[in-house]
Amino acid sequence: MQSSYPVSIATIFQNPATGWFGVSFRFEGRQPHYVLDTHLTLDDALRAADPHNERIWEEPSDADESRLLVSREYVDGSVEWRLCRTRALISE
Repeated sequence: MQSSYPVSIATIFQNPATGWFGVSFRFEGRQPHYVLDTHLTLDDALRAADPHNERIWEEPSDADESRLLVSREYVDGSVEWRLCRTRALISE
């Protein structure tokens, strides 16, 4: 069941000017509310964005080559997934 509670979209990217990797979080249709691009490796950025492996990551479908991975949902049964479902039920 897809949650009606909004899930932030997480993006892993590489800054072409510095070569460093970063993380950005935003909600659909909005500007990022958190951006950090100070990671030396892709693994470091991924650990910062998803330290408990609770997100489902996919390659982006657009032509922006700086975006490497995008997550729009949580793994079923994860803590974040349960929190989103609980928030959706409470708001009904």
